[in-house]
Amino acid sequence: MNISFQNFKLLNILIIALALVSCSTKSHEFSISKPETVEGKLKGYIDIVDQPYKLEFEKGGGIPGNDLQAIVNIKFKIIRHVDFEISSGYNKGINIDLKFLDESGLEPISESFGLAGKEQDEFESYLKSGNGEKIFKMRGPQMISSESSFINKSDWSKVKFIKIFSSVKN
Repeated sequence: MNISFQNFKLLNILIIALALVSCSTKSHEFSISKPETVEGKLKGYIDIVDQPYKLEFEKGGGIPGNDLQAIVNIKFKIIRHVDFEISSGYNKGINIDLKFLDESGLEPISESFGLAGKEQDEFESYLKSGNGEKIFKMRGPQMISSESSFINKSDWSKVKFIKIFSSVKN
């Protein structure tokens, strides 16, 4: 294989650029608070598995350049199946909000994360008949231009715990 000096230089620049991009991606890991990680109507029915969690980003629909969405994959555990009716249809019966808390229990992050679309439907099925542990994608803001701008606009370093707030329409 014969590579010209110009192509060799271009290949080196590309490798360095890729290395810089992969190193510049920020994320933030946090744990959960124990013993009460779920509040509201689903307290006593589900819990969050105690493990490190990480703020991540995935490409989605949207305007090119503003097409990232913040997500946190939360592992839930069934304590017992729901023993009440959950309404379904257009106006979903379950509302799950993921809140980020600092050491004193305050919310340093104003962004809202929750279940949407098929995750909402799967979560309702899981509550009714599931068992064991299952991961659900908690979706945050859409239309994010870059991971670093999203992380830098709030003080994610203050986040020490996560907690789920739940309500059910029945």
